[in-house]
Amino acid sequence: MATTYNRREFLQTSFIAGIGTTMANPVFSIFKNNKIILGETRRARGFTPYFLGEDLLRLVQLSAVDKAARQAVTVNFQYFQLGNAWELSAEELFKVFADSKNLWKGEAEADRAQTQFALACGQVAHQAISKALESAERTGNTGISEQEMYRDAHILKMLQNADPHKKNVPIDKNIEGVEVEEVRELFALIHQRNLIRLHTLRCEWSGVEPWLDNILTYKGQLKNDHQKYAEIYCRPNAAKVNEYVLQNNFYDENEDLIKTARDFQMVNIGALHISNEKIKLASPKSKYGMALKSAWEKTNACGEYVLGEMGEREFMKTLNG
Repeated sequence: MATTYNRREFLQTSFIAGIGTTMANPVFSIFKNNKIILGETRRARGFTPYFLGEDLLRLVQLSAVDKAARQAVTVNFQYFQLGNAWELSAEELFKVFADSKNLWKGEAEADRAQTQFALACGQVAHQAISKALESAERTGNTGISEQEMYRDAHILKMLQNADPHKKNVPIDKNIEGVEVEEVRELFALIHQRNLIRLHTLRCEWSGVEPWLDNILTYKGQLKNDHQKYAEIYCRPNAAKVNEYVLQNNFYDENEDLIKTARDFQMVNIGALHISNEKIKLASPKSKYGMALKSAWEKTNACGEYVLGEMGEREFMKTLNG
């Protein structure tokens, strides 16, 4: 039986209304030795990397990742997530980590060290996420594929259904009582607010015209994406849900790592804890779970290097792996 909502109820209870920065923003930069390092941007991959980044940060908070590294990525969580939109070669990335390591304990430069560490660590984590999700179909352009949209919509629904205070939504049936256009407008509003935030991130002023071109291209792409997302979320094709999500075991809410992250998110149990050893021994089978574990391992390695617990050679293997 299809779930029925009225418009007000849906907007109040839907998890869509609570999502933050979810799309890769066009261009980001960081400072190193008073010079701007401009990272190349990546192909848009929708909501899933953002959700994985959020769950990864939850595992970082709950596990025994060193306190200083944990603080760096959680306080600077927006920069950590921006790692999804920023890309340097392994060699250049290593220089950023080495610079952070050198400045880490210096009081004057500690904030900069931790901020650029969060951004660089975010790139490493999101590379691991991208690799784990690489089975997503490729369309030959920079847009978001239909498979990725179906997976994004599935996670949005799983997040809502995990919250005991919200009504469940069906994963492969129509959401009755809600119009596609209303949801499209909600997506548009969320992304409009995120675009406004761009002014707080300094672009590479020597290349302002390409930066603006990227902004306009990105904004135009979003208009098409909003409509497609709204249709998939409200009126999913059951066969495609099965093909893109279910039969490929994309997301399993019962896996330990996913369940731990979700319990912490929904209940916010301060005493909740998961050992590093338990994470390392976890053997998730879903693509989401495997991406989460791999990204945690990379994040932990970044912290170990900056804090002097891992040598340069081993860390370069992590960056190239």
